[in-house]
Amino acid sequence: MGGSSLQFLLTFILLLLYMKPNTGNNLGLADTHLGCKEYERQAFLKIKQDLIDDYGLLSSWSSNQDCCKWSGVRCSNQTGHIIMLNLNALSPCSRPLRGKLNASLIKLKYLTYLDLRFNDFNQSQIPEFIASLSNLRHLDLRSANFGRNIPF
Repeated sequence: MGGSSLQFLLTFILLLLYMKPNTGNNLGLADTHLGCKEYERQAFLKIKQDLIDDYGLLSSWSSNQDCCKWSGVRCSNQTGHIIMLNLNALSPCSRPLRGKLNASLIKLKYLTYLDLRFNDFNQSQIPEFIASLSNLRHLDLRSANFGRNIPF
């Protein structure tokens, strides 16, 4: 009887170990073993080039680090695709990011959450390419210094 109990226990442990990569948090956020997609990392690096970051908000965005670990970025733990970009400056007084929002953002096809609050993009209108983000469910452009024209 002891042998069959031990065999059951070992089978159960192996089953748990096998299932572990498919489990994760319920938010769909990054699991360290996946890593981000290279084309998404490259898109982010192009976006960063057009921004002036006086306060170091994007200092973690480097080509030698997994972009799922970058500040303000979250990835799906199921696919590794970037699903969230939060560049909220947190305070209307600081406005850490300045410059233009790069069209490379449209390469982030799985993006569901985009928060650009309290930055200084100083663009006459909200860029038209934002309308191409078909999976977007949350968009916050409050006090990001876009003009009043909404192109879509």
